[in-house]
Amino acid sequence: MGLCRLVCSLLLLVVVWEPLRRSCATTVSPLEISHAFMEKAKEEGFVEWLKGIRRRIHENPELGYEEFQTSELIRAELDQMGIAYKWPVAVTGILGYVGTGKPPFAAIRADMDALPIQ
Repeated sequence: MGLCRLVCSLLLLVVVWEPLRRSCATTVSPLEISHAFMEKAKEEGFVEWLKGIRRRIHENPELGYEEFQTSELIRAELDQMGIAYKWPVAVTGILGYVGTGKPPFAAIRADMDALPIQ
């Protein structure tokens, strides 16, 4: 379940990144932001990119505080998107920063650990 939340959060971050960055710099209506989200999600290759990340995460499930490869994957994706982050947080955690930090702002939280199966 944690991996699913992580992939969904990555999707949200990627889809939100450009519209949120623009809305922090200018006054952009919620309708324009919603439209930009949908356009980003329709871009060629986007779904395949997202599936690729999900598959790489699921190929190597890691338990809590042991998510070193998952953390490395997420940091690499954030680097490619030019998103600043703080690492490590609580051993393997990551805090990403988008925009100016001034209102409007949003927080997105995701778990990236796997659950042990017995």
